Amino acid sequence: MRYRTRCVAIALVISLVVLLRPSYAEENNVQRKFDLAGQAIASGDLQTAANILEELSLVSPTPRILLERARVAFLRGEYRRSQHLFDELRKTEILPLRVRETIEVYDRLIKQNDSWWQYDVSLVAVQNPERQMSASTINIDGLVYKVHQTNRQDTVYGLRHTLSGATRPSQGLRFAGDIEFDDMEQGRNDTERYSARVLFSPDHSKFRYTLGYYGERRDHKLRFTMPYMSFERIFDGWKSLPFIASASVQSLDVKAYNYADATSLKIGGTQFLNRDQSTALQTFFEKSWAREHYWSHDAKSFGFFHTLYDEDKRFKVMGAVRVRKSDYAAPDPFFARQRSDISQNYNLTLTHQNWIIHGRQLGLGFRFEKNHSNLPIQSYESQGIYLTLG
Repeated sequence: MRYRTRCVAIALVISLVVLLRPSYAEENNVQRKFDLAGQAIASGDLQTAANILEELSLVSPTPRILLERARVAFLRGEYRRSQHLFDELRKTEILPLRVRETIEVYDRLIKQNDSWWQYDVSLVAVQNPERQMSASTINIDGLVYKVHQTNRQDTVYGLRHTLSGATRPSQGLRFAGDIEFDDMEQGRNDTERYSARVLFSPDHSKFRYTLGYYGERRDHKLRFTMPYMSFERIFDGWKSLPFIASASVQSLDVKAYNYADATSLKIGGTQFLNRDQSTALQTFFEKSWAREHYWSHDAKSFGFFHTLYDEDKRFKVMGAVRVRKSDYAAPDPFFARQRSDISQNYNLTLTHQNWIIHGRQLGLGFRFEKNHSNLPIQSYESQGIYLTLG
């Protein structure tokens, strides 16, 4: 009896070895070819690497092989194909965090090296879109006045359409632009924003120069325009991480109130705190000269940006906090005192790796803005929620 049991056990072991041997051999063959592709990339033979990886993707379409195939397409300058392969890989139900981070890095690199355009649409709900004052009364020289406010606390709903894009760099020169349109309910607070930029960055240089133009219309009336010029330089900063120093000059032309026209000089920088550039600190100082002296001001602002994931590495949260302090140069003629403001901005965007609709990422955003001023008429709160498909 024992002899028969041993024979059966030995037969089962031999059968398993025979059955599993082809799969082991296949895995070894895939690994061997993957190593050959890596050697071809290292030697600069990208065509051979592309052929090997394309063959492997048909046999074993694992995230590692698909990622390397998209990377090789990028290295060959096939940016459209590379973007398509990354987009297909992004649809995979479960992706390791490192793969998703690599995809995001290459998304940025492709946009830097190729022409692109993108259309986003958002369902928006904005409370106090006109940023009207929070207080219902104001005190002027001991006299209290009641302020008539129209629909101050209304929440306005609508759609936001955004079209943005850029040309492929040519000898360091590039054109970019954005058009954004808020189509709100009953035509209230319809807003158009548009910008155009000419960017110049010499090859193999850490310099970038920008000539830009920004304009805004609300309810079909031009509110203001702002041409500007900026200069950026990348340095090795804290712990040899990138530090971007920048300086800009801008000219604000306010159509409704020409006394608010101003020219501003802004200098500062952005210090990244990790290699994947998901965390950064910003500091800027601004000097503004207005047509009417009481609108001239000095300002300083501080910002913090961070991207984090949950324990399962599926949810992604991008957060930004900005604080700005502005001190005006002369007393306001109406209140007979110098204005001083502290504004706070908080932004959160939430996405999930499975929130993909027809290859487009669905995201949920929240914005809160608060301005506290020693002039009550300039204090306000505004917030908005955005559901974006882009």
